[in-house]
Amino acid sequence: MRAGFRRVPVAQPAQQRHSTLTFPAPIRGKISNENLAASKPQGATVLENWFPTSTGIRLRGGLNKKATIGAGPVASMMTYDGSAGRFFFAAD
Repeated sequence: MRAGFRRVPVAQPAQQRHSTLTFPAPIRGKISNENLAASKPQGATVLENWFPTSTGIRLRGGLNKKATIGAGPVASMMTYDGSAGRFFFAAD
């Protein structure tokens, strides 16, 4: 056995904390014609990535990926069709 090498125990990761928040479903839909200070329940002022239904809300499907490459404009965009899928590249 080589001298100078010792096994060092690794610290256990801390348990993650989480909490659940429940709020009433906005079955009245998006409300933009009421006073916000005196609005009725079950209405929403903002529905970001949600669609109202008659019994609650549903999550908007789809995905929009975006990235920035700096402050300058994009000079060229390229696609690459590889075995793992299609990839998009942008260069400034």
